[in-house]
Amino acid sequence: MLRVGINDYIPAVHSPLFPEEREEQALTAAETIIKFVEDTSTEIDYSACSRYFRF
Repeated sequence: MLRVGINDYIPAVHSPLFPEEREEQALTAAETIIKFVEDTSTEIDYSACSRYFRF
């Protein structure tokens, strides 16, 4: 099963495109990603990723 989280702006503005029954999450998408990175004990491998900003 694949679960996808989206920003709340899109369903709020385009509510007719989404089902009435939905599951609300306690964390935003950004908070979820930050929590994942903080909780990950192994180094994240970015070698296959070309879509990130590097200083």
